[in-house]
Amino acid sequence: MSHLEVHGQPRPLRGSVPLPSEPQLGDLALVLAALSRGRCELRGFTAPPSNLPMLRALRELGVPITELDGGALRIEGRGLHGLRAPRRALDCGGASSSLHLLAGVLSAQPFESQLTGEDALEAEPLLDLVTPLRERGAVVDAEPHPTLTGELRAPLWVGPAPEGGRVGGLEWLLPLGRPLVKASLLLGGLFAAAPTVLQEPVLSRDHTERLLSALEMPIEAVGPLISLHPPLEPTALRAFTLELPGDMSAAAALLVAAALVSGSHVTTRKTSLNPSRSGLLDVLRQAGVQVGLSPHGDVLGESFGEVSVMPGHLRAFSVSGELAVRSLDELPLLAALAARAHGVSELSGLLELPRGVRQQLSAMVGVLRAFGVACEERPGSLTIEGRPDAPLQAVRLPPLGDASVTMAAAVLALAAQGASVIEGAAAVQARFPRFAGSLRALGAQARVQA
Repeated sequence: MSHLEVHGQPRPLRGSVPLPSEPQLGDLALVLAALSRGRCELRGFTAPPSNLPMLRALRELGVPITELDGGALRIEGRGLHGLRAPRRALDCGGASSSLHLLAGVLSAQPFESQLTGEDALEAEPLLDLVTPLRERGAVVDAEPHPTLTGELRAPLWVGPAPEGGRVGGLEWLLPLGRPLVKASLLLGGLFAAAPTVLQEPVLSRDHTERLLSALEMPIEAVGPLISLHPPLEPTALRAFTLELPGDMSAAAALLVAAALVSGSHVTTRKTSLNPSRSGLLDVLRQAGVQVGLSPHGDVLGESFGEVSVMPGHLRAFSVSGELAVRSLDELPLLAALAARAHGVSELSGLLELPRGVRQQLSAMVGVLRAFGVACEERPGSLTIEGRPDAPLQAVRLPPLGDASVTMAAAVLALAAQGASVIEGAAAVQARFPRFAGSLRALGAQARVQA
């Protein structure tokens, strides 16, 4: 099993580095391209392993996809009604975005399909997804969850669409911080017989609304209230070209690393600046970090640019509610930031967040304590007493099973005295294949060992 070896950082981190493309936006763009009426092109598509299940699934559904030079893909759209029945189960690997987005689209098709995944994905609770799909009349079967009473899990058996060929409209109040459920229901709404109206407690990641609006679909979004009218024509979704921005979660690991190492100056290039994904930047400012933004463009509603960080006198901060939802994938890294801040930081309001996020933060409790950082986990909150004045203790950690938690542990290792080893590097390589290489480019001693 491969592992990450990271040494304490005696010198500032300096430099400008590229990022892998945003994986969930990549999956969404692939689906919309497949449903469009012509030839689409995705540029800057670095095809991280988490996007491979969606590529395989769409090809199995009859969508021609060609890999071009320079990290681009050409997709020949089949229109809203041009997908074909798959000959085998569609394996979503470990990608929750693939499972959610495909479930929404396939629930409205005239054929049956099955969605499977790796063990970790098949342990994910799916009642929040299955219930509204069934509410609109879709045929969706799932297995009872073996450890969570009343919950469901993959595999999912989806379709065919109900008699008459179209799923119904839907009015639904989404739980807090479920952007993939929102995206799934909106994609299914493209095929519906009546409008889809969704409301969230606070706005979550809004890639789907932005792309559908930019592609001239009849969608209105006012804060956390979204209304989508189904298009009248099966060829309504026009072809498009999209330059994919860099993954904010990958950027977050490098930016937090810079914030923890005195004197650093780090820039991430072509970074997603979507406001619904940039909560981490607001928390960095709250913690006393200097954050600079240089916007470079906006393509189909998705803005991107350079983000630069210079550390300051780190102070304690608090995260909850809307800020937590806009930092959903970065909460483990914010826990790492708190470990070196002066004072006691708090992440609160966690009970309403997805179970997977709460599990990440529970895992971070063990990571923080291993490095010698005092923290306390209560129902719905995590408090962290910063340890800014002395190096952390180097550690050897078992596989953490999650890319965000593993990257947070690696970032903390930069503030430790000596070399730290984190087993199970494969989790990070699936999300950010050049994570260790990017740290080295900034001057860190980090490597993946077999």
